[in-house]
Amino acid sequence: FEARKKGVLLLENRVLIRNDTKIMAQAHVAKASHLVGRDNNAAKLLKFLNEQGLTACSFLDISVPPNEFFGELF
Repeated sequence: FEARKKGVLLLENRVLIRNDTKIMAQAHVAKASHLVGRDNNAAKLLKFLNEQGLTACSFLDISVPPNEFFGELF
């Protein structure tokens, strides 16, 4: 772990932000199916946590229309 600035860590070329990890932990405990946001770093972190088997949430990017994300026509 290498400290970058207060509340941010660099882990194997990944930036970890303390508040993002808190929100993801809360979503995991609540068994949320999706996290909604527009932060590409949070999406990458969530993908990493999913790959490690630490959570199972999907990231819903608010810049992508919901019908595209869920694969619906309308």
